[in-house]
Amino acid sequence: MAARIFTGEFEYGKDELDYLSTVGISEDDIIKSKRDSGSLKCYLELHIEQGNILSTERISIGVVKGIVGIAQYNAWVTGKANHAGTTPMPLRDDALVKTSKIISNINKIVKELGSPLVGTVGYIKAYPGAINVIPGKVEFTIELRDMNKEKVQKAMELIMESSKDLNLTVEPLGYEWEVNLDEGVQKLIEESCIELNYSYKYMYSGAGHDANPLSKITPSGMIFIPSKNGISHSPDEWSNWDDIEKGANVLLNTILKVDKN
Repeated sequence: MAARIFTGEFEYGKDELDYLSTVGISEDDIIKSKRDSGSLKCYLELHIEQGNILSTERISIGVVKGIVGIAQYNAWVTGKANHAGTTPMPLRDDALVKTSKIISNINKIVKELGSPLVGTVGYIKAYPGAINVIPGKVEFTIELRDMNKEKVQKAMELIMESSKDLNLTVEPLGYEWEVNLDEGVQKLIEESCIELNYSYKYMYSGAGHDANPLSKITPSGMIFIPSKNGISHSPDEWSNWDDIEKGANVLLNTILKVDKN
């Protein structure tokens, strides 16, 4: 939210203003916080990878090429709720069984279309939700992430096609556009890694970051450091101090290079 306020992209109404007022932020503050692109040289962000690639490959630094787009959907599958004890298996229309087939199809389709595309069903709820009742309806979510919107759309088309006999209904929740970060800034980050003798690799970010909206108003770059087991937003999140130091050194050297240019 803060980055979108900074870039002037933040969309707000009464509910948002009421909440922000509880922490001392007014509408006037939001308007004044917008920065003109001419006042910025660039944006650099140091962050944990939030994945397990760098740690697994024992690489010190990730030079981020871009941030994936994120498509999210609500989905429903309908069947027929009935008594679990008196309805023989051949006569059932079990919405949860049909949903399990769809989830398997999502996994298969995403793998076939290839990386960096990922697909996730992160929420699922069966109705009526009783131990002795066959589910008559299932609600769940679908999330697809990739650097190519057309690829996401293709995945969704294949998911719908593979589910045409499974009573699937889908409602788009929204799409956050993918961004390619500034190649000149990437090059400066790479030069810093070489000068510091740190191992590095180019990679995409599978998570959203402030660099996404900020890249629309100024050249932006990101530096990743390894995160243990890829865990983030958790008490178990951890990065070694040596890796943190290396990330800070790359950030400092890159800032100095930007300043010279």
